[in-house]
Amino acid sequence: MVVSSCDQASRRTTHDPDQSNRAEDIHKSMRGQPWDRTSITVAELRQSAEELLQHLEEVEGETIYFDKDYFWAILPEQKWNPSTQPSEFTVGQLSECVENIRRSLRRPDLNISYELVWLAEILSAAGSQTMR
Repeated sequence: MVVSSCDQASRRTTHDPDQSNRAEDIHKSMRGQPWDRTSITVAELRQSAEELLQHLEEVEGETIYFDKDYFWAILPEQKWNPSTQPSEFTVGQLSECVENIRRSLRRPDLNISYELVWLAEILSAAGSQTMR
């Protein structure tokens, strides 16, 4: 069954016995369909990040101590193509993401595009850990 992290909150309160067929139905309906691109402003992201980081600090304190380090990662070209099931997984390492972010803070001249991915992995781990 394919479950997006965005759907988890709504899935906690309802149970759909046909959920296992949902991803397949979505994939079938997407083929050949026009897609209106999802968008969000940087200002909205900034506001949300500020509020969520404030909440995280209230719950976890000033420093977050992660209890897990390794995680499954899906190649971007497969992760963002829900019409096919991913066939290749890699192992990511949270401590490596943290070190990469810390290195970028020391070297602001480095390219920051991929640092958004590392930050997303760290925030994902923090969110998962905080929900427990």
